[in-house]
This record gives sequence, structure tokens and C-alpha cells, in this order.
Amino acid sequence: MAINRRAMMSNKPAKFQAELGLHESLQAIYARFSSPMRELVGCFTHCELGQAMGWIPAADDSKLRAKVIQVGNEAKSKQKKITRDLEEAALRALCIPELRLPRHKRSVWIGVILGVGAKNQGQHAYVELADPPMEVKVYLRLRGCPQLYKVKEGVTLLPAELEARSWRVGERVGLRVTKVLPPKDSVKGSGDETSPSSQKGSKFLFEFVEPAPAEQYAEQSHKMWAEIHLGSSAGVL
Repeated sequence: MAINRRAMMSNKPAKFQAELGLHESLQAIYARFSSPMRELVGCFTHCELGQAMGWIPAADDSKLRAKVIQVGNEAKSKQKKITRDLEEAALRALCIPELRLPRHKRSVWIGVILGVGAKNQGQHAYVELADPPMEVKVYLRLRGCPQLYKVKEGVTLLPAELEARSWRVGERVGLRVTKVLPPKDSVKGSGDETSPSSQKGSKFLFEFVEPAPAEQYAEQSHKMWAEIHLGSSAGVL
């Protein structure tokens, strides 16, 4: 997962255009033909293919093509914003109930460190959780963080405290939420974890903890699945 994410992040943002161009990853001329019944660009591309093959009468659709490209690129931006807002809402729904609990009773979510942010984006790591299945940004140097780390060679998280352990990209890790920073106080690092804010744009701080052994975690996940789908008395099959 970590290798796949790094490859995706190294690509340039995709965009629709009328001229032939190379796909960033494939390095080959690429045209979008997927999902023709759902995507406007796909429908138009199929229409142009039909005209080129003589299946339907040819027509001058240069103005329509320009409009389709514009709408397609605008839709990508809107979809990205909607996805980001939904992920933020899901993170608030996940973390805010936890912050109302004493710290030692909060859940420890198991995940994998997928990568770290670039220097110009601030110091943070990306962790893909197994249950719930979502990606979480973990701030490493923000004031108020329970643990401070610096990134070495883009793969290793070195702790500020000598006694604390280091972590590496691709390593299995446990996460526990510790605090929420409202938008206006994000830089100062203030925030009341006993009365967490649900404002949009809030930042959640996490601490790394040792994950449960793989066998124990698999058993816990199996039990949780059984209780959800088969009833609370099902237990482990």
C-alpha cells in the first residue's frame, strides 16, 4: 500500500484536454473511454470514436468539445472537494465521541503508515486504518502534538524523546486520538479535549501506540464482524 500511494502521489494531476498527450504513469498516448453511461467525457469520447469510424455522421463539434473539457475538469475539482469534505465529516464522527472518553478508554485503531508529507506541506504522516477503512493524517510537528517526530530520508519518523521508538513507512501502527484543534487555534495548539469542537476545518491530533499482535487483532476484527452481522451472541466463529 505504501509503495502504491507513493507512486500515485508522484504523478502530476490529471486533466482533460483536446490535444494528444502522454499519460503520466503509462507514458503513452491515452484517451478516456471508461464508464460511458456515467461520465460526460466518456460519452463524448465514444461519440467522437463513432464519427471517426463512420458509425455515425461526422459533425463539427469543436465548441461542444471545449465545453465538455471545461465541465469535465471542473467536475474533477468539485469531486475532490466533496470527497475531502466527506472524509473530514467521517473523521469528526469517528473522533469526537472518543474524545469524550478518558484517554485510557479510547479506541486504538490499527493501520499502516503509507507515507509522509513533503517539507513544504508540513511534517505529517499518512496512515491507512484497517477498521474503519479510512486514511488519516497524523501531524508530527504541530504544537500540541502528544509526540513530536522529524522525518529522516522520507521514510523514518524519528522521535524527539530518546526513550520513544521510531517508526517507518510501511510499518503497522496503532493510533489513538488525543486532542482536537479548532480552526482558529490550530497554530497556537490550544483546544479542550473534554469539550471537542465539531467545526469544519478542525485538526485532530493522534499518538502512535504499539499495535496489538497480528493474531489478536485478527481475532478482534473477526469478533466485531460477527457481532455486527450475526448478533452480539455470535462471538468468534
